[in-house]
Amino acid sequence: MSSISGWILDAHLCSAQLEMLVWIVTEEGSVVSFREPWHPTLHVAGSSSDLNHLVEWLSQPELWIRYGLQRYAFERKRPELGSFDTEHMLALTLESCATLRALAEHIDARGEHVRYNLYSVDVRAEQQYLTSKRLTIGSPVCLENNHLSLLERDVRRRDWRCCRLEVVLEEIGQGETLCRQPTRVLVTPCDTSGTVTGPQVAFFLQQSSSLQQLEQWFRTYDPDLVLSLRGNTEGFPHLLRYVEAKHAALCLGRNQTPLRQIGQTRILSSYGQVLRSDPQFPLEGRIHIDLSSSFMFREGGLDGLYELARVSATRISDASRKSPGSVISAIQYRVAMEDGVLVPWKKTRPEDTKSAWDLLQSDRGGLYLDSRPGVYANVIELDFASLFPSIIATRNISPETLNCSCCQPAKHTTPLPLHPDEAKKRFQLQQQQWKSASLAFPQQCSNAFQVPELMTHTCGRRHGFLGRVVAPLIERRRQLKQKIVVKGDAADRQQNALKWLLVTCFGYTGYRNARFGRIEAHEAICAWARELLLQTIDCAQERGWEVLHAIVDSIWIRDREGRSLEEQHQSAMDLSNHVHKMTGIPLEYEATYRCIAFLPSRMHSGGSLTKYWAYCEKGMKIRGLELRQHSTCPWVAQLQTRALEMLADTDDLVDDIPSYRVQCQIQRLLLNEVQRLEHHQVRAKDLLIAQRISRRPSANSSQTVAMLAYQRSESLGYPLELASKVRFVVCTKDAINPLQRVVLARECEHLAGPLRRIDVDYYRRLAVRAIWSILAPFGWSEEQLLEPPVARLEQ
Repeated sequence: MSSISGWILDAHLCSAQLEMLVWIVTEEGSVVSFREPWHPTLHVAGSSSDLNHLVEWLSQPELWIRYGLQRYAFERKRPELGSFDTEHMLALTLESCATLRALAEHIDARGEHVRYNLYSVDVRAEQQYLTSKRLTIGSPVCLENNHLSLLERDVRRRDWRCCRLEVVLEEIGQGETLCRQPTRVLVTPCDTSGTVTGPQVAFFLQQSSSLQQLEQWFRTYDPDLVLSLRGNTEGFPHLLRYVEAKHAALCLGRNQTPLRQIGQTRILSSYGQVLRSDPQFPLEGRIHIDLSSSFMFREGGLDGLYELARVSATRISDASRKSPGSVISAIQYRVAMEDGVLVPWKKTRPEDTKSAWDLLQSDRGGLYLDSRPGVYANVIELDFASLFPSIIATRNISPETLNCSCCQPAKHTTPLPLHPDEAKKRFQLQQQQWKSASLAFPQQCSNAFQVPELMTHTCGRRHGFLGRVVAPLIERRRQLKQKIVVKGDAADRQQNALKWLLVTCFGYTGYRNARFGRIEAHEAICAWARELLLQTIDCAQERGWEVLHAIVDSIWIRDREGRSLEEQHQSAMDLSNHVHKMTGIPLEYEATYRCIAFLPSRMHSGGSLTKYWAYCEKGMKIRGLELRQHSTCPWVAQLQTRALEMLADTDDLVDDIPSYRVQCQIQRLLLNEVQRLEHHQVRAKDLLIAQRISRRPSANSSQTVAMLAYQRSESLGYPLELASKVRFVVCTKDAINPLQRVVLARECEHLAGPLRRIDVDYYRRLAVRAIWSILAPFGWSEEQLLEPPVARLEQ
């Protein structure tokens, strides 16, 4: 056959899970598929006798057939990051991925969860396939003689063909007989951001030929990307049930495989949060993204997802469903596989034994200063760029580099370069210097770093695994930020997606289930972060700055030498450059705030650590306030926004700070809005509160408004899944029927007039708290906000 050049659109297992199916967009613009047999391999480590007994056990015909075993072999593989030594292992090759996990669980149980360590169990088959061929999504490839290979040149790429898809559901019946059925499917051509570019087409399911017409539309328009609204959560599950009830099939993919469901809805609990994982509905040959459940698409768009898929060697559709931490995990798997290290199924390394004093010293997190509540003018904010991942890269922190036996930290060390290639060269030079050195005793090394405050050091001879994971991400993001022309362009979306990976990679080092995590690495990163922030504070104070507040990687400074604004800016830039040279990590100028306010704590007399508002030429910056919280109702959020805009827009200033007259105007705004509330002039939909349901009510559950909303929704025939949000208005209490305490959002849609049962006291308290967050730094209390303003002389 003639050769075909193009780029990889997608790769996945076929429906029978026996072959890998690769979809290639050719340079001519057509889409072709390539099939290659794929049989997963499971690796088992253990003693020789245990492995031989396992082979005898699995050779029984009933087990051999049940798990689809094809062959076994004994191989030598690297099981650990910190050693180049290989270990004797049993490699089991299976016919299909369908039985891989079941076999792993059987072997683990057979070894009483102690005798065997298993590897290569839950790494995605697509990632293993792409990594083994040094390919990623988007790679230029050549298909020739039924062989797929990487092209050394780039290829012509046509624009994406995209469409939006929505399954419209209607409610039928009432009470216990209430159900939702699909009535029509809406498809609309769009661009990669979801913006409509063509006419919408509706397919009415009551028409007998609607499914065939929908299939024909997909064959004709032939989209590469399908963006659905609640497709995985509602649309496709209902549509699939409708199709099955008609004893029909719906083929929306490119290879005419019927629409099917993979997996089930799962409710997960992670660090106190209840999360929902929906099943997948693959459209083979096309990329499907559910807009309602893809955090990474909201943050980075298709360009961001493409970037994540490229760096992690995963599918775009998988990247859209993953959390940033899961993408970091996938990148670690890719780097480990490229190093020839097997990915363990379960983390087996325990935390190092520590004394109580060592634990007290090490387990302290980042550094926060106690803020001084108040309002300040002309304050400059400086932020470390990607502080925690940069510490990992420049201090060589990784599970296998901590407390090595070969190195002794030098008294004077220079941070490693952030650029991955420069860091690699530095370690190569170190390796050459150590070739003739004896490793019987620790050698002093300029690349070995003593962790501040801890009895821990990092290796100077071995380039750490985590550093090789995060350094390319830091460098790639730096390059993308330089390419940004306007906010929101392709480069901006790509760097924003990478930003979320860098934000989460630090926490993942201490995650209990992270395969390549280690709590000591997490503690070392925190120790360095505290030290670097303290050094920055000292440098700022030496250069005539007052440090108002500092949070982990950010510092707010105010001039105390009477310099002009231009001189202040230049001095701040000099400080940034000095800290960058000293620490090896960029300290970036964020903004000069015309006004910034640090809130007092509601719990004690000190300042709140993370709550503040500010405004500058670039706009407002708000952290910790009600309008940033998802549960806040629109009325309160709008009230708080208007109050902040009044402060930002005023010219009535005293010492560059909004005057008392402006503060009184905000108080009057509050009183007017409360009066509107009391006279039922606020729309019910503007009072809707949203809360996530984390658990089902029981006999011992507190009757919170969220629990009452859940119960009311159930009683009206609208069951709610855990981890879903319920939206409701809080009403006055009813001693006879507690469920009258709330009115659901769907009930508000059918109100003919104002809802007069609103709990005015409840919403008044919310409004007062919101305005208190604005005026408290000026010295106002909640009680003063509802009292007539007192005339006073401006100081």
